[in-house]
Amino acid sequence: MSGLIGKTKEKKSNIDSEGTLRIPAPKNIGNKEHYQRLNYLIQSSAFLSAQINDTDESLSRNYMKNMDAIRKKNQLALSPQVKRQVCKKCHRLLVPGRNLEMRIMNNTKKIRKRDVKAIRKSDILTYQCACGERKNFPIGKDPAYQLHLEKPGNLISI
Repeated sequence: MSGLIGKTKEKKSNIDSEGTLRIPAPKNIGNKEHYQRLNYLIQSSAFLSAQINDTDESLSRNYMKNMDAIRKKNQLALSPQVKRQVCKKCHRLLVPGRNLEMRIMNNTKKIRKRDVKAIRKSDILTYQCACGERKNFPIGKDPAYQLHLEKPGNLISI
């Protein structure tokens, strides 16, 4: 006999210094064709929204509606950066200075000299689309905060 009976393989623990479990990347990605289609639609919509013509903008909005329909039908997840670039009401690709107005707002009622840090913590970044829809992002709470997808090592390259 070869002597392999009764022996078990020891598994290596892939835990990094921060205590995060490291899992190897999958060999194949599910719905790869759908993600490629979404990527194409976003890129073509961005190109058309940079043009000056109104017909190009309507075609760009149509591409974004198509992208949203494909995403919902196939239950695909988009990164937060892509979600922030699209208006949910009119399906425009948000371009600052063209169809997007950005403001930093602070809705605190009372201003005290000793509570300056508390006032900064309540800053809100507001995106307002040309259609009137608003998106609010709290930015003052932790300036060094990163989303899970923005942390290094969390994205899989295809």
